[in-house]
Amino acid sequence: MASLFSTLSTGQSALSAASAGIQTTSHNVTNALTEGYSAQSVTTSTADAVNIGGLWLGQGVTTDAITRAGDSILGLRRVEQSGIAMESEAKASALQLVEPWFDESGTDGLSAALTEFYGALTAATTDPSDSGNRAAVVYAAQDLATTFNNVAEGLTAAKSDITESAAAYSVDANTMLGEVAALNEAISSGGSGDLVDQRDLLLRSLGETYGMTATIEADGTATVYLGGQAVVSEGEARFVDFSTDSAGSLQIRVAVDSGYINVTDQVGGTVGGLLSAVSEIDSYLATLDDVAVTVSDAYNAQSLIGFDANGNPGVEIFTVSSTGSAAASIAVSSAVLDDPNLLAFAGDITAAAGDGDNLQAMMGLEGTALVGGSTTVSGAISGLKSTVGFDIASAEADAAAAGAVLGDLDDLYTGLYGVNLDEEAVNLITYQAAYEASAKVINVANEMLQTLIGLV
Repeated sequence: MASLFSTLSTGQSALSAASAGIQTTSHNVTNALTEGYSAQSVTTSTADAVNIGGLWLGQGVTTDAITRAGDSILGLRRVEQSGIAMESEAKASALQLVEPWFDESGTDGLSAALTEFYGALTAATTDPSDSGNRAAVVYAAQDLATTFNNVAEGLTAAKSDITESAAAYSVDANTMLGEVAALNEAISSGGSGDLVDQRDLLLRSLGETYGMTATIEADGTATVYLGGQAVVSEGEARFVDFSTDSAGSLQIRVAVDSGYINVTDQVGGTVGGLLSAVSEIDSYLATLDDVAVTVSDAYNAQSLIGFDANGNPGVEIFTVSSTGSAAASIAVSSAVLDDPNLLAFAGDITAAAGDGDNLQAMMGLEGTALVGGSTTVSGAISGLKSTVGFDIASAEADAAAAGAVLGDLDDLYTGLYGVNLDEEAVNLITYQAAYEASAKVINVANEMLQTLIGLV
């Protein structure tokens, strides 16, 4: 009779293992399209045999665990690569906001305004004393200054919008870090593979958004890093502070003990790409300011050594604020704006009214390497436009390349550890057959037991 009870126990273990297999296979099939889901499988082992009447009889199967398919090294590589791809993509998209300000296809760009200014100076040589010619120069100078203003204001507005977009991501950062810490605790306590999937999805989001990276510890928990600083360790998460300084720049800091560590320059992902774009725009503004100051200083200096239509010493043509952006503040001086006759076209106080010697000198500034002592004003503006275009194209190329690598990693991971519906269909048939066979074993053993009891 003991052997019959052993047979019943063996059948029950087989029935339990087959049932677990059917349940796990069903779970896989229903989550085949779930983002971040990794296939699961039943892990079994042979139960220890027992000695019954001198015979070692098998005791069936032991259902050990439900195992999640996966590779932590490949998974973490995807997290890292997602940050790289999103950083370049965000940078390219952000810089496209400033590209229209350097579009010279129409008549509103800096190059066009500068050409108009040079053209007005040239036209004035036909008769430097003509009030119409002088007014045209003043108008062109004012248009050039206004164009500098508009471009500077456009870049500043774009910079502000991009910074605001980056700051908006602060809402999710600490929430996600807290969720990773909570999942770490559950996983270390023997949580299911579904919890690991949830945790890894969060790691992917943290990588995409902030360029965070991670390592997986021996107990299955994830340690998350931002700029080299651990922001999640086991069940603890550090606070990440997003704040704007007095200059309007976003600062990202990790709370450490009683203070903070600034990691702004080390943030990647979408936020890092946006901040990188802001840094590039700062450099564009700096170049624009240099050009505006150069134009103002060069033409003012030349004007001051000449003489106006009344034989008086020349006055400054442009004004630039001593604080803030030079490009945003450059303007035609009110004196010249009110009276174009104050333009110092003459080179000699005793010259006739039509003297244009100083006007010729002003015209000569067009071909002079004024910016940094190595570049003409036109060359500097063209160079800035080329730099913007190159930066956008470079970021787009980087994003495409990084995106392709990420796509390959995702395809590899899905192929290895995702749900294969063909395999699951075979597994379902196999487990179903095992379940039916196990049930028959139990049924036969039960009939034998009832027969034996009837004989007693």
